[in-house]
Amino acid sequence: PIGLAGKDGKPGVDGKAGVAGPIGPAGKDGKAGVAGLAGKDGKPGVDGKAGVAGPIGPAGKDGKAGVSGPAGKDGKPGIDGKAGVAGPIGPAGKDGKAGVAGLAGKDGKPGVDGKAGPVGPVGPVGPAGRDGKPGVDGKAGPVGPAGSAGVVKGSGAREISALLQLPKSVKMDHAVLRRIGDTVELSLAGLSSKAALNVGLGKIPAGFRPDHAQSLVTSDSDFRLVRVSVDAKRSAASLMVNQPTSADGLSPVTTSLVWLTNDAWPKELPGEEWMQR
Repeated sequence: PIGLAGKDGKPGVDGKAGVAGPIGPAGKDGKAGVAGLAGKDGKPGVDGKAGVAGPIGPAGKDGKAGVSGPAGKDGKPGIDGKAGVAGPIGPAGKDGKAGVAGLAGKDGKPGVDGKAGPVGPVGPVGPAGRDGKPGVDGKAGPVGPAGSAGVVKGSGAREISALLQLPKSVKMDHAVLRRIGDTVELSLAGLSSKAALNVGLGKIPAGFRPDHAQSLVTSDSDFRLVRVSVDAKRSAASLMVNQPTSADGLSPVTTSLVWLTNDAWPKELPGEEWMQR
């Protein structure tokens, strides 16, 4: 049996143009056409360039001179021209005759003195002159008053522990007082305590009292501080020892105070003579 008709295929590609054929013979001229209507006037043309100038004609005759006009006003003065170049110097003139001499001038001030010249060499030493006669001895002056003997008093070392008032907790090996002239020394040896010291140890005897308060601060072997002081004699010259409240006692300490006194020399020396062992 005959099958169903197939679908139309796609249109084929255009073929290439063929080669041009030879040109045919020219045709006969056609009949002339009917004349057209006249065209409108065109725009005027552009002016042409000027022609070449002709030759100059002969000059005319001069006219008569006109009447002179009135004189014009003076113009402003012109600017000065630059100076001309200087001419060469002329030859020197002959010297004139010498004039009459003038009057003599006044004397000028005297000139400044010149610097001193160098010192000349030292001349030789002249011979020694003869010794003069000895002068007369002067009179002796009056004899001065006899001087006082320069003797300095000394008390010697006096042990005064028995004169002090030591609390039971305080111990001391000895207390030595000494005066030489107006200088006093107090030595305390072996001062110790089991509790903090804040007490008075007594008074300095008359004849040894300081005019001004004295004090010093020292420490024991454990660096516990203690202050030893003496009041001025107007305050009864009390001997005091004081430690900080936090201290727990004092190991044996030896120290001394030195001061000046204006007390009269004591009639009796205090304490007992102390002989250093």
